[in-house]
Amino acid sequence: MANNDLEKLEKKVLSRKWGESKQMPEYEVYKESDLSAKKLGWNEGGGKRIIGKSFKSFKMLWVLLLSLIFSGAIYFYYSSSPIFNQKSIKMYITGPSSVSSGEAVSYKVSYRNDSNVILNDVNLSFEWPAGSVFEGAEYFKPVKIEKKIGLLMPNQEKVLILDGRIYGEKDAVKHIKVDLKYIPAELGEPYILSEEFVTSIGTVPIFLNITIPKQVVADKESEMLIEYVNDSDASFSNMEIRAQYSSGFIFASSNPNPAKSNNLWQLGTILGNESGFVTIRGKFNGLEAENQLISFDIGQAEPNGDGFSSFASAIAETRLASSALLVFQTVNGSRDASANFGDTLTYKISYRNTTDTQISNVIMFVQLEDKLLDLKTLSIPWGSFDGRTNSIIWNQSGVPELSVLDPGEEGSVTFSVRVNQNFTPKSVLDKNLKIKSSAQIASGSLPENLSGLPVEDEDTLYVKLQTSLGFNATGYYDDGQIGNFGSLPPMVGSETSYAISWQVVNTINDVKDAVITASLPLNVKWTGLVYPKDADISYDKDKGVVTWKPGIIFAGSGFIVPSQRVDFQVSFLPAIAHVGQQFKLISESTFNGVDAFTNKEINRISSLIDSSLKGIIKSDNSRVIQ
Repeated sequence: MANNDLEKLEKKVLSRKWGESKQMPEYEVYKESDLSAKKLGWNEGGGKRIIGKSFKSFKMLWVLLLSLIFSGAIYFYYSSSPIFNQKSIKMYITGPSSVSSGEAVSYKVSYRNDSNVILNDVNLSFEWPAGSVFEGAEYFKPVKIEKKIGLLMPNQEKVLILDGRIYGEKDAVKHIKVDLKYIPAELGEPYILSEEFVTSIGTVPIFLNITIPKQVVADKESEMLIEYVNDSDASFSNMEIRAQYSSGFIFASSNPNPAKSNNLWQLGTILGNESGFVTIRGKFNGLEAENQLISFDIGQAEPNGDGFSSFASAIAETRLASSALLVFQTVNGSRDASANFGDTLTYKISYRNTTDTQISNVIMFVQLEDKLLDLKTLSIPWGSFDGRTNSIIWNQSGVPELSVLDPGEEGSVTFSVRVNQNFTPKSVLDKNLKIKSSAQIASGSLPENLSGLPVEDEDTLYVKLQTSLGFNATGYYDDGQIGNFGSLPPMVGSETSYAISWQVVNTINDVKDAVITASLPLNVKWTGLVYPKDADISYDKDKGVVTWKPGIIFAGSGFIVPSQRVDFQVSFLPAIAHVGQQFKLISESTFNGVDAFTNKEINRISSLIDSSLKGIIKSDNSRVIQ
């Protein structure tokens, strides 16, 4: 561009039209002074003095000199600075304008140097939007990656391909930003070229299916099934389901258990083409014919808990209705019962006609799981037992009232059965056991005016079984984890040590907050020797109390995993007053804990230990000698 300007200027300066002067007219001189003029260079011809041609050449010389000076100035200006135009650097981003959440995407960044200047220190930074996965890492906030290019020669073009996945809710707009940084050769001044590309989330392959009864009975426990499905090959991490209940819903339980507040379930990573379920049980309260709504969202939570992006939502709707027949169970007078092995369970099955119309031919069933029950002890007044289905049946032949139930009429039947006396866990699956009973009521002839109203009712009840825990305190002198010292029988003036062992076995439920304590007599010394060495056991010298905190006593301890045990050493220095006597080493040992499944307290006591070590040491060797 500068060379063209210079050529135009030179042509203008040297143009005859622009630089030529007017011819001066010739004239005659008749003075004698012409002689001196000749000497100075004037030409003479025929008595005439001619000066036009010389003057024209002189003026043209000055014009040429000025044009050369002007042209040199222009050349110096342009040659002293490199010729660079920022617009000659081009960059383009291509990629999908719309993607499915989690879909693999690829962006192509093309950049070109259309100048005649070398570009140094070329760097390209690509900013992925929030909710991106690339190069094996996941980002919940926008993040830039830097690519060092180095040199970009004149007329050179390069391409960078970036692959990843972008996550987000439907219709979310994701901005991809690219910066090209470079320094033109010889200028030293950095330049930045920025471009932006927009991709929107068109679809989300995660969705929810909600299964809920069309009608539920008020204050009657019902069940909802929430199915989540990933219909793509992408994995979704940190996934959660969140529920928003109607004001009339009372949460009872769920499987799996909620993470918090009874309305949030942390699913972790949902793999490609994976599905799963959350089951919720609860009661609806409200007016008859009232619609109850529950909304669910599935989405991605940030690891620090700062945010949640909903990927899909669903609304479940049910209608409150009065079931024509109502059935309700209790066991030992409770809806939240627990029992020990060998206990007798007494069930009461209550029924009621909730309508203002007579209902005839009513029949009731209760189905039992027989794995944990001794069915030989079953007692059923007014009913019969079907051994093929493990069901108890009541109808009008045993309970005449069931032939016709008047409006609002209610009644009850009972039965009892004993829990198996003993149970030994065989595997880790034998844990948190419960006895299930399902009661049903129905009618074979429902009046026409009750058409459309739920008539069959069902009630399920669980009895949780408490763990069987054994605790024992023993002692030893020989053949144990701790080596003892001193004489047997103990001798006046000579110190003898003994080891005390606490051992716990447990069957079907974890036991939490376990603590075992006992007291040492004033004349018995705590030596500090403990096995295992890292056991959480301590001795309070001021109170004389030994305390062991084993923490959790796991289900199956002593059966499918080792029992929980600790040994510690005490010593005794007999005096003359002890001659011929046995002496106490430790008081009764007390175990306290809580059944983690039933939340019932567990207390056990093991008898005191004296120098006979509960008969392990013969009488002669357990009494002090002089």
